[in-house]
Amino acid sequence: MAAVLLSSSAFFFFLTTIFLFSISSWEVEAHPVSTLINKKLYNNLFLHKDDTACPANDFYIYRSFIEATKYFPRFGTTGSLATRKLEIAAFLARVKKILG
Repeated sequence: MAAVLLSSSAFFFFLTTIFLFSISSWEVEAHPVSTLINKKLYNNLFLHKDDTACPANDFYIYRSFIEATKYFPRFGTTGSLATRKLEIAAFLARVKKILG
């Protein structure tokens, strides 16, 4: 009976170890933000950013957005597709609220 308990404990330890080492593989490889937000979509989200009346005219262009994401390599690039979309959407919603 003790041998059965020991072997089931060893088996449980083995499964736990495999589980803990495999958690890192759950994370999806990094994908550039530009794969989810292209220039056309970005410009549609911020329709009036290039208007001459806009104080932020030419300030937050698509190229600048993509360039800025390179300084934060985990922003919108890791996790499930839903997580990536949610993170980017939350950020862009905040920018939209601030810029108008």
